[in-house]
Amino acid sequence: MVRSVMVMRARPRGMRRGMVAEARREARAQGATTSGRYSSRVRQADSDLLQWAKEKGAQPMDNFTLREDEATGVRGVYTKRALEAESIVCEVPRKLALEVTTTKSKCPIDEMDQEFWNKLDWWGKLACLLLDEVKMGNASTRKFYLDALPEAIPTPLHWSQEQLSMLQYEPIVEEIAKQRELWHGLYDRYCSACGSASPPSREVFVHAIECVRSRTFSGPYEGSNWETRIKQYGLVLVLAVLYVLGGFGEAYQAFNGVVAVFLTILFRDLLVQRNPRSIRYVLCPVLDMFNHRSDVESDPSYEYFRNTFTLTLSKRVEENEEVCINYGKRGNDELMQYYGFVVPGNKYDSYTMSNFVDKAAGALKSGDFADGASEALMSKRRNMLGANDVSG
Repeated sequence: MVRSVMVMRARPRGMRRGMVAEARREARAQGATTSGRYSSRVRQADSDLLQWAKEKGAQPMDNFTLREDEATGVRGVYTKRALEAESIVCEVPRKLALEVTTTKSKCPIDEMDQEFWNKLDWWGKLACLLLDEVKMGNASTRKFYLDALPEAIPTPLHWSQEQLSMLQYEPIVEEIAKQRELWHGLYDRYCSACGSASPPSREVFVHAIECVRSRTFSGPYEGSNWETRIKQYGLVLVLAVLYVLGGFGEAYQAFNGVVAVFLTILFRDLLVQRNPRSIRYVLCPVLDMFNHRSDVESDPSYEYFRNTFTLTLSKRVEENEEVCINYGKRGNDELMQYYGFVVPGNKYDSYTMSNFVDKAAGALKSGDFADGASEALMSKRRNMLGANDVSG
């Protein structure tokens, strides 16, 4: 079995947790939870999503239910029966997913400029595909998935400047400012690239990017899947037979041509597989509905011969428990900025200290540090600062 492993894409600060909690409450009022999922207790869209996925070949959808945790108000995926460790707990056909790769490709959106598409990052391309599905409305084959997406994601992108300043943490405030400038600038270019087509509002565009950044899986890209290869090989064989029957050449010439084409397809895919930069990014219905837990080991993968995306968990999950996955080695800054929550005791968290030497110099040369200090001690402090290229 050929499998490609996918990944989802320290100390929390007290003020930051408080701001996140406030954002959660505001977002829940709009129908979202801490992870961007709906929080209402009964939603027809949830059951419709699972039923649609089941009809399209996803399994075992009957094992799961989407509901809100009574204590936290967070919507999650719960299992109706115990799930064994190291077993496939969910499998979704690839045809249901939205997917882009790092390989150069033709823009799949008719009215969009090819040059604009080529310059987009992976998340920009996926957001454009998502918006294209939204534009189709009821005609979209993924309508039930679109209906289950969150209306609001409680990230600090939507906070006021006063709220951001309460974090007392300049690095993330600066990152959010860059994020706003980048995403809003991309919207302007998106409108120009769509030509005469009527673009969505800026808010809808930004929300599509938020959905992508908080729900996407990534992993190696293998090139053509086996179904595509079989179709290619079949077409080549048909053309070879017609070549001979039509009297255009000898059988050995057709055979040599078939072998050449087969080897070309095979070597092309081998080169793609061995390229570490060949990556696929996927929005996969149902698989992107699971919430995050740091102590869980999960393995979302692409099954080559089944042409499906699967999820495997390292630990057993008991009946009626929430099924969680691990979004990867992400610090709280990234989790808050793109997902809208933080993890207490996050072992992958880090703290960026801005202008530390300058601030330390100012603290040592004034205030309590200087009061009552002997001239010899102050001189020693100045020498230590001088060794770090800090002026006295």
